[in-house]
Amino acid sequence: MAGDPAIRHRIDTVPGLAGLADGIDTSDIARCLLMVSIACADVTAIGAEPVVAEAFNQWRCGAGVSEPMRTALDELVANADVLAADRRHDQANRDVAFRRARALTCLHLASAASVDQPSAVLREVLRESAYEASHVLTSAGVVGVLKPFVASESR
Repeated sequence: MAGDPAIRHRIDTVPGLAGLADGIDTSDIARCLLMVSIACADVTAIGAEPVVAEAFNQWRCGAGVSEPMRTALDELVANADVLAADRRHDQANRDVAFRRARALTCLHLASAASVDQPSAVLREVLRESAYEASHVLTSAGVVGVLKPFVASESR
């Protein structure tokens, strides 16, 4: 988990991102996950997908994202990953598909989190979502989303 120096996580490959994610108060993680997901959806235009729009609607209403909706998100991720790996398409289209898959994965991970989960689980979801988002927004973009949530001495 976060903080264990013996374990290297994917987020550790993005300079500065792990420390920032770990500095967010547990009570802010759910809102932070939503903001990261919205930013990814905005940049990749996945919000226009009916499945994504409905997932955000369910999340916004506070009921959580239903299991059938999460399955539909899984299918969108799989389709985007297949397109991203398909060498028959030009590199530009594969890059778009890759970012789309990462944005969908970010949403999928984030929407599974709930405030009643242990803080270590929420933090790990945030770390994984932030890593996925870094491939969509760049590391600087993720920092821009996370930074306002970082707990500070002055709060």
